[in-house]
Amino acid sequence: MASTLYNQDFKPEISTNYEAGFDFRMFDNRIGVDFSFYYNRTKNQILDAPLDPTTKDTAAAINSGCVRNRGYELEITATPVLTRDFRWNTTLTWSKNDNKILSLAEGADENQVISTVGTASIIGRVGGTTGGYGATNWVRDPEGNVIIGDNGFRTSRRNRICKVQPMPTGKPDGIMSSLIKGFKIRNCLTDK
Repeated sequence: MASTLYNQDFKPEISTNYEAGFDFRMFDNRIGVDFSFYYNRTKNQILDAPLDPTTKDTAAAINSGCVRNRGYELEITATPVLTRDFRWNTTLTWSKNDNKILSLAEGADENQVISTVGTASIIGRVGGTTGGYGATNWVRDPEGNVIIGDNGFRTSRRNRICKVQPMPTGKPDGIMSSLIKGFKIRNCLTDK
């Protein structure tokens, strides 16, 4: 039965957000540029940190330090062809998000487990992103056999965090739509 350890020292999660941008249109709205920049800083972020399954609780509700997100989105729209019976619209978008952990929860070591599935975990580390990966592998003897502990389970150890950028550094998207005698055809391109 899963349960979450109560936290009597809970603090409220506080987010500070800023966003600025502009929208520029010309040639009777046939060409447009829309740009926005955002900044978000969240401290005392509330999450359920996984606990060792041998304890009576499976997670602990904690305040997890401070995280910063900032980024931008650029959208360019155009209507390159416009006649009485045909209209072709194009929208291209580029977005980028920079996520950084500024601090961890009080008392946390340099790596804070955010979530675990099987032997893989999402690990938080100061200066890293909230999407850093870590994994557990089995302890083996010199012949390569898995060592079984006194409790009857395989012995494991946490590996170092992978130095992989799990989130894309930028994301392009595109939409093309045509209006032909009242019928609309729409195509989407995305990079996920």
